[in-house]
Amino acid sequence: MFWKRPAAALAAAFLMMSAAAAAAPPALETMLKRPLFYQMGISPDGKHLAATVPMGDDRTILAVLDRETLKVTATLQLREDEHASSFVWANDQRILVMPSKKLGLLDQPFATGEIYAVDADGSRPKMLFGYRTQDDGLSTSHLVKQEWAGASVLHRLPENKNEVLIGVYPWRDAETALPEVRTMDVRTGRTNAVTRAPMPRSSFLTDNDGHVRLNIALRVDHTQVIHVRAAKGGEWSVLHDERDSGYALVPLAFEADGKHVLARREQAKGADSLVRWNIDDNTQKEIAPSGVANPNDVLMDAADRTPYAWISHPDRPQVTFLDPDSREARLLKSLNETFPGQHVVPTGFTRDGGLALVSVASDRNPGEFYLIDTGTMKARFLASTRQWIDPKQMGESRPVAIKARDGTTLHGYLFLPADKPAKQLPLVVNPHGGPHTTRDYWMFDEEAQIFASRGYAVLKVNFRGSAGYGTQFQLAGQREWAGLMQDDLADAVRWTISEGYADKNRICIYGASYGGYAALMNSARYPELYRCTVGYVGVYDLPLMYRDGDTPETMFGRADLDLAIGKEDLDEASPLRHAEKITMPVMLVHGGEDFRVPQKHADRMREALKKAGNEPEWLVKRSEGHGFYVTENRIELYTKLLAFFDRHIGENAKPAQAAKPAQ
Repeated sequence: MFWKRPAAALAAAFLMMSAAAAAAPPALETMLKRPLFYQMGISPDGKHLAATVPMGDDRTILAVLDRETLKVTATLQLREDEHASSFVWANDQRILVMPSKKLGLLDQPFATGEIYAVDADGSRPKMLFGYRTQDDGLSTSHLVKQEWAGASVLHRLPENKNEVLIGVYPWRDAETALPEVRTMDVRTGRTNAVTRAPMPRSSFLTDNDGHVRLNIALRVDHTQVIHVRAAKGGEWSVLHDERDSGYALVPLAFEADGKHVLARREQAKGADSLVRWNIDDNTQKEIAPSGVANPNDVLMDAADRTPYAWISHPDRPQVTFLDPDSREARLLKSLNETFPGQHVVPTGFTRDGGLALVSVASDRNPGEFYLIDTGTMKARFLASTRQWIDPKQMGESRPVAIKARDGTTLHGYLFLPADKPAKQLPLVVNPHGGPHTTRDYWMFDEEAQIFASRGYAVLKVNFRGSAGYGTQFQLAGQREWAGLMQDDLADAVRWTISEGYADKNRICIYGASYGGYAALMNSARYPELYRCTVGYVGVYDLPLMYRDGDTPETMFGRADLDLAIGKEDLDEASPLRHAEKITMPVMLVHGGEDFRVPQKHADRMREALKKAGNEPEWLVKRSEGHGFYVTENRIELYTKLLAFFDRHIGENAKPAQAAKPAQ
């Protein structure tokens, strides 16, 4: 339901400042405390700010503040155990809120696909779209029907202040059902059809006037098809087919003319290039050639929502201007001079461009928001997401480039303790999960900072198979989970030793999901490198991936497994089958309600290690899923992790003899 929290209390929470530096190292309760807010946005007229504010583990509310006074004008709270996960300003007064909730026994909330709305003064709360509209207790209009689908906001439609465009994605027969685009009245929830996708498993891109122009679909074999339609509407026609062209395109944003699109284009070698794509005659012009890393995002100006810059992450975030003389480009250049060494991004503008909401963050700074008057260039500090964290106490994230044994360059980050020389440190190797849809970045990393605050260096390497460095680099890791990807990790560890960063006798490996797989598999293949290993919600039995969990439930998921791990030699590529080679102490952590990687993986790995005479330490939380969510459980997790590291590679750990290389 909806309620109003006393404005003074919530405003005080927003305006709290850190009065004194915290003791070193920061307590786990401090490091793991939920942020003051997750998202902040400014209304088109600039009169209000809104933010999603966590109230412990079980609830996240929407708070609306007067921009001048920062006094709370309204709050929106959903049912118990529900969260206001994200929001969009639909117009000057109306806010659309997308919720998440706990499902079954799970602690981690999941997006429900619903849309709520409320005015900036707290009036007219209403559910507009969702599967619970018949019993939401909000006097839902008969115009709103119950829908077994999820929705997302595609465009604000500024010419019609009471309507937005939404994408609707059916849940039933999701592999064959066709997504739709509709207009939705933000007062009543009434929708009207605009178009239906030509293919399932697809998404839409609108031009800056709100015309639905592109549909981007993936076939079951993961090849791409892009359809186009005219601005005035009409039928869809194929514009780009990866099977014909041999490459994929990722449309990022339309330019103001409605016919040019900035897009990432796959290259045979290297990272994706950035192209200007004329969708009228289907021609492309390269704007930026292939570099180290893919173009990630584009920044849009306030006036006509046209791109003025793009961002990539070769090491630290890099902003490249498309129009260096635009007002927004000049603003960003000035802000970069004001906040040197930090990543500064305008996250929203008022309709007239007079005010900009700006995010400032870095490897040490978890995030701050400022309001900038673009006319006078005066900055007003609004809030820090975690003002209880002192950036001076945080470790450096140092970008590193490492040569693998075959000469391939691997990029990654070495988190270094703030108060110790960067030499002969105990090292935690932390391979990321995914592994083919994500990569590690330079920005603030809560987990790495926890370890660094206790004196550990943390190595994060984007091994082959990681996203973000081009198709060739990503494909090089397919069906190489136990091979090339493990070699890359070992080569990176040896590099930290040769460069003098790591003490070769004090190295542990720890990862989650695929990272848990990598931790156990690298320990089996290269036991001489490690003194301990930790698998967190890890994959240990590859044949089981085809039989259990949510991935094999769909054709697309099964195809994804075929591409990532194949069907040959899965037993040999499973850590479960190499338990006798894992000679160092092991800790296994899992969630009892993990639908992605069921607990069976951990149970079987535990039994295999026991039979090999190496019983692991064990931590299972029955109501957690694919990663722990509840703060109490996370504090217990990191307490036990740090104790485990301290025993085996900490300052007072007894020296251990290097294990013999696996035969």
